[in-house]
Formats: sequence, structure tokens, C-alpha cells
Amino acid sequence: MVKPNLWLDRKPSPRTSTASQQASYGSGSQAGTWATGRVLDVMDGGMVRVELPADDPVSEVVAPADGGVTAVGAECVCLQDGTGRVYQVVSPASLPEGGQARPTGVTGQIALEAAGTKAELDAAKAEIDAAQKRLADEVKAAKDAAKTSGEAAANALKRAGDRVTVGPQGPDSPADGDLWVVAGENHQATGVKVWSAAAKQWQDYLLVAGRVLVPGSVGSVEIADGAVNASKVVASEELWAKIGVFAKVTTAMLQAGQAKITGELLADTIRLSTRIVAGDPSGDAAIMDHTGLHVVKAVGGQPSEVVTLGTAGQDFLSITGTDGLAKATITGDGLVSAQSLSVADRLVWRGTDLAETLAALPRGVVAWGSAWPWGGSNRHIVRSVDSLYELVVDLEAARMYQVEELVTWYAGKANAMFEARLQCSPVNGGAQDEFEQRIRVVSENRNQLQTSHVTFQPWTPATSGTYRLLFLAASAYGAEGVVLTVEDSSLPQPHAWVRDLGLAVEPTLQVNKSISLGAPKPSEQPQPKRNYVKTYRSNWWKAYSNGSPDSEWSDNMPQGSYSRWSYNSLIGFPNMTGDLSGATITNMRVYAYARHWYGQTGVASIGSHGFQSAPASYSGGGNRWYESGGWGRGDGRWIQIPRDQWNSWKGGYFRGISFETKGSASYGYWSHDLTIEVSYTK
Repeated sequence: MVKPNLWLDRKPSPRTSTASQQASYGSGSQAGTWATGRVLDVMDGGMVRVELPADDPVSEVVAPADGGVTAVGAECVCLQDGTGRVYQVVSPASLPEGGQARPTGVTGQIALEAAGTKAELDAAKAEIDAAQKRLADEVKAAKDAAKTSGEAAANALKRAGDRVTVGPQGPDSPADGDLWVVAGENHQATGVKVWSAAAKQWQDYLLVAGRVLVPGSVGSVEIADGAVNASKVVASEELWAKIGVFAKVTTAMLQAGQAKITGELLADTIRLSTRIVAGDPSGDAAIMDHTGLHVVKAVGGQPSEVVTLGTAGQDFLSITGTDGLAKATITGDGLVSAQSLSVADRLVWRGTDLAETLAALPRGVVAWGSAWPWGGSNRHIVRSVDSLYELVVDLEAARMYQVEELVTWYAGKANAMFEARLQCSPVNGGAQDEFEQRIRVVSENRNQLQTSHVTFQPWTPATSGTYRLLFLAASAYGAEGVVLTVEDSSLPQPHAWVRDLGLAVEPTLQVNKSISLGAPKPSEQPQPKRNYVKTYRSNWWKAYSNGSPDSEWSDNMPQGSYSRWSYNSLIGFPNMTGDLSGATITNMRVYAYARHWYGQTGVASIGSHGFQSAPASYSGGGNRWYESGGWGRGDGRWIQIPRDQWNSWKGGYFRGISFETKGSASYGYWSHDLTIEVSYTK
């Protein structure tokens, strides 16, 4: 039975499903959960005090809010990590009746100020509506007065003489300077014209007044000193261009609503007050908020977080298939799970390149074959020494090899013995080794076939290269006493092969001193000689900045330069001289773990020092022997200590490892927990 995953398998109740989904998207914790609580107090610094759970409280906690708006008595969602600790209180979906809205951050403060501005705008709008109503009443009264005064003026002008004509048509024979008051059918004056004898036509008469009121069907237009008041003004492109020269539109003047930008948006900085959502948060979506980036994908109808990068908790990355299920994951604990893995370059296992680990293992048979040198004859009498066959093979220094042979034969004479010989000689490629090995095999019965398995002694080439292995047969204790045969096809044919036994180990076989006849007591036996592999863990460490101890680096050991600071670190180990006294060191290496680089990768700078305890000051100057780039963050490796330093460690001249600011050393820091592994024979 699969244990339920609280992150994926919990189904929210209808009352809290929306809040729980919003909480899970922002939490970033793959192993977290949530609970409902009730706000008891809004404190300074964006903190709130809540009781849990809301329906039946059993505990109170103080935790940071999300910077929105809340109120005492409001029911809210509390986000919890994998240990049950509440690390954030989400703003409630609604406020209790009569509750006073309180901001818990900048976002909430902006929201409350915006609400106050809206109330002020509503009040201003009401005042404008009332003013417009009063203005409409005044315009109506003015229109009525204008109509009455227009009619009165027309009558007065008519009484004044024939030089002023009022009506829809002008006089038939006007004289220069005659006035024509154009009036409609309802006797409302719509214009004033004057007759020009020179132009022989009616022209508009320039009217000069302190204030002119023009009534209209959609509202009155008032022209006064320095201002035009109208419900609608139609501006030409020329007028609009002139306004654009001095007018400024600010973001405070814009109300976006459900704004949509279809083109490109270019901005120096975009600050989020809440979050950006691309897609459907209840299904497939990418969400960016103040905690980082979150990507959710629908699995089984429920949103499942597949990417979390930010500050909400541990980072998490999941590569999913078309079915939404994970094919590869990387957790914040450094656990990588994948269905298959292809590595083109280097794969490190427990600090050692996997290629080195595999290379140390036995490789098995590296060359072999079967041959019968005498053509159609199925038996051959070995008269003295006969050449049989050969193998040409590439061999490596420091590896151990063994040659084996399988031969069917019989003794043709009494006491005859088969002597198998192996001769090794270099061919090319730097090979230098030459030797001959002999193995004798006895036959207990004359003229009876037997198959002998010959195993030559193992050896380690001093140099790598291509070697020729020649196999010979000899008849010992009697010429022509050994007969090689293949006449019985059911028996093995002659075979030979070379076996790789792996990296060579130091030989520890030694002479045992036995009791001599007549001796009063046995000779003292030597101490058994063995191969050892022993590890030593660091037992003190100290970081230095500009040569002085730096207590800010209590556990991490820095190296490199930053700003005006130059960092070096010393790590010490227990005394090894007792274990290594009289020993022969065969290998020595140190395991170091780079915790962080202030770059994607770093250049390590490592040396050896002779301090037995942390000195009062240190500015470098140790015996630096290692500089190598390509170290990643969280990268641990075994590093070979140079052979020319082994005796200095054996004699106690070197007592520890240093991380130094020299050469191309990068700025970063190491774990203080180092391990030195020494292989030796004693």
C-alpha cells in the first residue's frame, strides 16, 4: 500500500478549497500542509497572532503575514512546513462584519489607501452632479430671459427705424450699415448681420460683450473671459497636438480595469504587489510571487507543484511526462531520481570518479586463443623444446596479470615430465619487461592421456606497453618422453589466456622463522606484514581574513578574495606518526567538500601545513600543491596527495590541509569536515 502524500492526495473541503490551493501555490514546500485559524491580534512588523484550528482552538502562534489586509476575528489559512511549524498566515478571503481592516504590509497599506481615495472620489462626483443640476436650472432661466429680451430688442429696433430688420429674410434694398437680426420661426434670434455696400452682401456682425451664453439642445455653452464652459468640445488635430506639448498623463490618472496589452511591454523594473499567473491555477499554470517561481500541473484532476524555486522553502524540480507523472526529480535535499541516466563525461560516486573505481576492479580475460601448430598430424613428440603459440597483448603498469594454459598430453617414457614455459618480451609502446616462467607437470601413468591446467605465477609490469607472450613445451627427465595430442576430439584442445586481476596490491609475504634442530629455543617470529587502509578525520579548524582569525566563519572554511578581504583556512588532523612509523605508504588522498562558490563553479586552491593547533595569525604561505577548476557547488571529491609529500606526513612535518588565496583561487568556502585516507604496508 502506498503511503498517502499530503502534498498531492489531500482533497480540500468545499469551504476552504480556494484558500488551500492559493496557499499551496505560494508555499513552495513539497512536504508542507495548511490549517485554518482565527486572527486574535495584528502586531507590529507584519506579524499576527492566531489560534488554531479556527473551529476548535487548541493552540496560539505568532507568525508572519503575507503583507495584505486582515482583521481581528477573521478566519484565515495558516501555511505549515513538514514539521507542522506555521511559517505564514494568508490574508482572509473576507473580513468579519464590523471588523476593522488592518494592513500587515505595504500591499495592504496601498489597498486601504486606494479604498479611501475611492470614497473621496464618490463624494466629489456627488458634488459635481449637484452643481451640474444647478447650472442646468440657471441655463434654462437664462434661455427664457434671452428669448424675452431678444423679442423686446427686436421690437425696439423696429421702432427705432427701418435700418434694423428682424426676421428670417433681410430687407429687399438694404443700405450700407443696415442691420439684420436673423430670427427663426419662433422669433428666436440666431445671428446678427450687417450690409456691406462695398462687398454687396450681408456679413457677420462682430458682437462685443462681457459674457455670451449660447443655448443648445445638448447643453449650454458659456463664453466668458479666459474660459469656455461646455458639455462637449470638438478639437481639431492642430489643437490636440498643441495640448500634447504641455500635457502629461501619469499612472495615477489611469484606471486599468481589465486592461490588456496586445503589443510589447518594455519596463526597467516590474514590482509585484501580489503575483503573476499564467494559465489556470486549478490545472496547469506558472505562478510568480514574492516567494519565487512555482509551476503546477494537473495530475488526476488536482494541481500538483512540479517546480518550486525561491524562498518559500526547499527548491524542487520535477520533469514530467505527457501523463503528468514525474520522470525525473531533484529535491532540496539533493536527491535526484530518474528513470535513466546518460553521462557523457564524468560521474563521481562518494567523492571518486566512477571511472577510477571501475578501473581498479579486475577486468577478467583480456587475451586468449586456441591453436595446434602441426597441421594435419594429431600428435607431436616433444624431443627437446618446441614452440607452440603466442599472444600479443597490451598490458598496464601497476596492474596484476596471470597467464594460464590448458594442454592434453601423455608420457611416452617412464619418469618423463611435461614442462610448460612462458616467455615475455616487449614489442613496442614503451614496454620493457622480459622474463621466463616454467611449470612442470608429472604423469603418474605412462601412455595414458591427461589434460593439464597450467597456471603461471602472477606478475605486474613495470612499464605499460605491448608485450609478446610465447608459449613453449619441453620434455623433462628424458628426451622424446612427452607427446602432445589432439587425437581425442572429446578432450580439450590446447588453449591459453591472459587474465587481468585488477590493480596490484603491495606484496606482504615474508619468511617464517622456524625452530632449527638443536637450537635451544625458537627464533623470534617477525611481526606479520599486512596492507592497511586507515582514515583520519579533521579535529580542529580556523578561518583567517587578512591574516587574523575570523569568528564569522566558525564552520565554513573560506578561500579567495572578496572586496578588501583575503581569506585563508587551516584544518588540522590527529597525529599519524604512530600508525605510520616503520610503514611503507602506498597511497594517500584527502576528501574535500566545496559548500559554495560565489560563481557557478570555482577554482580550488589546496596545500599542506605543519601546525599542530590553530596559530594566532595566518596569511598563507603553506605548501600549496593543488589548483584545479570546475568545482561545483556542493561538490565533494577525493584528491591525491602528491607522492613526494608522503614521508613528510609520515614523519609529522605536515599536520593538516590549507585552503589558500593563491594563483587563480576562487572566492568560496569549504566544509571543515575533511578526511585523509592513507594506504600503507606494515
